[in-house]
Amino acid sequence: MTRQNAILIFSSEPCISRASGREPYAALPWDDVDALFTACLCDVLDAAADTPDTDVFFYRKADEPPDERLVRLRSRVTFCEVQGDLLSTRVEWALGEIFSRQYHNVAVVLDNSPTFTPRFFERTFAQLSYEDDCVVVGPTTDGIFSLIAMKSNHADIFNVSHGDPLTKPGVMLERLCTADCVVFPTATGYLLNSGTNIARLRNDVEAMDVRVEKSF
Repeated sequence: MTRQNAILIFSSEPCISRASGREPYAALPWDDVDALFTACLCDVLDAAADTPDTDVFFYRKADEPPDERLVRLRSRVTFCEVQGDLLSTRVEWALGEIFSRQYHNVAVVLDNSPTFTPRFFERTFAQLSYEDDCVVVGPTTDGIFSLIAMKSNHADIFNVSHGDPLTKPGVMLERLCTADCVVFPTATGYLLNSGTNIARLRNDVEAMDVRVEKSF
């Protein structure tokens, strides 16, 4: 380890339903859906890699085919293989491994939103200095967190023995409420909408543009 902070990013397949033409992305060919979500993933990886004093780890399943569009990032991001069918299981394992390397602050990206920026990650790590043991969460409008950052190993909040905390909003919230730490929301000033909705991306980008304009 050469840096204080680590950002963990995971490869995850988008859940797209073709059952109804009104579902998000239902009208898009699979190749276009793949290109869109890979572009979002690359945006997040670039933002994380541009964050000062931070190592970035990208986790993909061992049986996942390589994506040539990610090759350019190998000089800036550490690519890792991880086992487990559930994202929660992969996150729990990765956190244990990362904290064994003595990182001081660790952020787990749970929604590869292209609205994440280096400044956002910097502010999130800064919030972890507010208390001796605290967790910073990126809330969403449906209760599923887009990001969770911590300075102590709280990997157990991702354990699936009593329910999957990343598919059942109430499970993660209950675990955070009973964890022996202080919980802060990220200092974004707005809530992301999680899920695979093109309108979400448009609205989030427009909201971000408005905040940038107001800052000048």
